[in-house]
Amino acid sequence: MLQAEATGNVKLPLQLTEPLPLVLIDRAHLEGIVISLVGDARDAMPNGGSLTKTTDVNVPDRMVRLTACDTGVGMSQAMAKRVFDPFFTTRDVGQGSGLGLSAVYGLVSRSAGRIRVDSAVGQGTTFIIEWPVADE
Repeated sequence: MLQAEATGNVKLPLQLTEPLPLVLIDRAHLEGIVISLVGDARDAMPNGGSLTKTTDVNVPDRMVRLTACDTGVGMSQAMAKRVFDPFFTTRDVGQGSGLGLSAVYGLVSRSAGRIRVDSAVGQGTTFIIEWPVADE
């Protein structure tokens, strides 16, 4: 499903830590988050590239972490600060609604998670999402 969303010359390497502790998030919400990140990364890499998805555990904070790191065009610090704002888009007029990452932020927040972005022009973009480990 992710490869179909990526299309073109976008590679999707995985670096997964298994097994991961359980987190409390709706599966459909998690799928929506990942698909949105893949679509945005694809659009940021018009000539192809790589979107590496990594999972691991932030042990001191007891958080499960999902990292999505692309080799795309990146964005300025000013843009990165606004990327989760509703209706803000880095795309050209008519190329997006500016709701994708706002929705991702909402889904992550509703599941007690946190998300941050690190990006630089010409250096690609990394999204780091963390969710608390569910009490067992």
